[in-house]
Amino acid sequence: GIPLVNPARAHFFEVDKRLATETLAAAGLVTPAVYACAIPKDVDPASLSYPCVLKPNCGGRTTCTAIARSADEARSFLAGAPAIAFIAEEYVEPARGFLTRIEVVDGACALVVKRSVADNGLSAYRFGSTYAAYPDVPREITDAAERAAAVLSIELGSFDVIEAAEGNFIIDANSVSNVSEDCTELFGFDLMAAYARALAARYHTLRNATN
Repeated sequence: GIPLVNPARAHFFEVDKRLATETLAAAGLVTPAVYACAIPKDVDPASLSYPCVLKPNCGGRTTCTAIARSADEARSFLAGAPAIAFIAEEYVEPARGFLTRIEVVDGACALVVKRSVADNGLSAYRFGSTYAAYPDVPREITDAAERAAAVLSIELGSFDVIEAAEGNFIIDANSVSNVSEDCTELFGFDLMAAYARALAARYHTLRNATN
């Protein structure tokens, strides 16, 4: 009887990147190839294709994440990684030098921004990546994000997309937001307020329907 921000189904994609990636791929959306998903000692670097991204299967903010460009680099990274499930997937080169972050509210795109790529090849706030508005984002990218939201039952959340020569790859899906106050000030858009309005309207309607 407790109201949820998203349908319960969405949570399983939040905590399992492999499940989210493979579910989106099965729906016809463009995603990186998944090479392996296991604890570090069970990942065979010789079986991976390079370059690849190594990251926790349930993680966030690029914690314990690296780009490995050879089996030796992967082996070195995995040797010091914690004993949790890691996913190894295709590295997608950002053709335009940034990652696209799309925030959805009620399944529709509400905010689209660019996040720069840091010197280590990753895009993360903690690595010094900066944000910028993206008013001219191609329609096919926002359409793909809204399709992904529907596939994963994410009504309030975000998607990270890399625009590459081979297509627009959805590399991450989040059923919770990690919005920061400085981004609210930068873009003049209060995502948490948008969430609150959406939830208030949803549960006000539901309450009236059940009374």
